This record gives sequence, C-alpha cells and structure tokens, in this order.
Amino acid sequence: MTTNTHNVSSLALTQIERSSIMQERKYIILSFLAGLSATVSVAGLIIAGKPHQVIPGAEIPTSMWLFPLIFVFGSIVTEIYGARIARWVTWATFTCTAVAVLYFALTVYVPYPDYWRNQDAYRLVLMTTPRIMVASVTAYFVASYTNIGVLVAVKKLTQGRWLWLRILLAALASQVVDSVLFVGISFLGIIPAEAIWPMIATSAVLKFCMQLAGIPVSYGVVRLVKERIE
Repeated sequence: MTTNTHNVSSLALTQIERSSIMQERKYIILSFLAGLSATVSVAGLIIAGKPHQVIPGAEIPTSMWLFPLIFVFGSIVTEIYGARIARWVTWATFTCTAVAVLYFALTVYVPYPDYWRNQDAYRLVLMTTPRIMVASVTAYFVASYTNIGVLVAVKKLTQGRWLWLRILLAALASQVVDSVLFVGISFLGIIPAEAIWPMIATSAVLKFCMQLAGIPVSYGVVRLVKERIE
C-alpha cells in the first residue's frame, strides 16, 4: 500500500514538473516572439529613409521588406496564445517603437562638440521625416489589431480549421489597412491625390504577397511551438 502511494505521488510530481516546464517554455517562446516583433519595428524605422528601386520607375521604402514580418509574428502569437496576449504583444511593440523614436530625437538634438562633423548624416538616418514616423507607428498599431481581429473571427467561423485561410484573409485585411494609413498619413497633401491610390495599391499588393510567402513559416513555427508547450 505504501509503495503504491509512493508511486502515485511520484507520478503526480512528475506531471507537475512537466507542466511547469511546459509553462516555462511557453513564456520563453512568447518573450522571444515579442522581442522579434519589437526589433523588426524599430529596425524598420531606421532603414525606412532609403528607397529601394524594385524596377526602373518603381520604388518602395526599404522597410517594406521588413514590416510584413511583424504581422507574421502577430499571426503566430494569436494562433498559439490567443487574441488577448497578441494584443499585449502589439502594445509592447508599439511602446518599444515609441520609446526608440523618443531616444532618436533626444540623441539627434542634444548639444555636440565642434569636432563632430556627422550631424547631418546622423539626423538623416535616425530622424526620417516625423510625419513618416507617425504614419508607420499608427499604421502598424491599427493594422495589427485588424490582423488579430480577422484571425480570431475566421478561426471561430471555421471552428479552428484551415489555418492558411485565416492567415490569408487576415493578411489581406491588415495590409490594406496598413497601406491606406501609412500612405495617407505620409503623403496626403504632399503629392497629387490621383497618385495616392496607385501607391496604396502597390504597397498593399507587395506586402500581401510577402505575407503569403510567410504562410509556410507560420505553419512550421506554430506546429513546432505547440509540440514544445503542449
């Protein structure tokens, strides 16, 4: 009887230890994904000032190759941890980006010695037009919430099936919102109104295609993480 009780206690302890390890892994992975999201957002602001000529006559901000990754990370977090945690990651990314912008401004405008000859280059890199910075942060925040909302709604409608479909629809909705807000806030009143919509369309299509390319990555990461935490 004593031996059986000891075995049951040992089994219960093992299950508790395993559950503790799974929980620890779960939040380590969440921290890693949130850190990647914030890193991509801040890096995107730094590199946004350089245009990339895709083909002659077609140029995009260099950051356009980077920002869609944030939505890939957001889709992964929403699928594994749920909408509430995904929104907290959005807020964390937004906060990190806002703090970075404040530090950029602080370091650009603090007094500097006479021998410093790189002030213009320093300002050019770190202080992309403030309007573009506001556009980037605003577009990310609203589009990220759109991404989460569509993922949750479609998951409920499909009863948890067809991950590819909800990522596809969320990518379409979020990139349209992102492009409308970013281009609108950045360029409305600066460039002719008839040029705004083609720019929005080009931006949305490119970002959507990049997120489509990220669907296999999302599948792989979701499967791998769930194996580690469940």
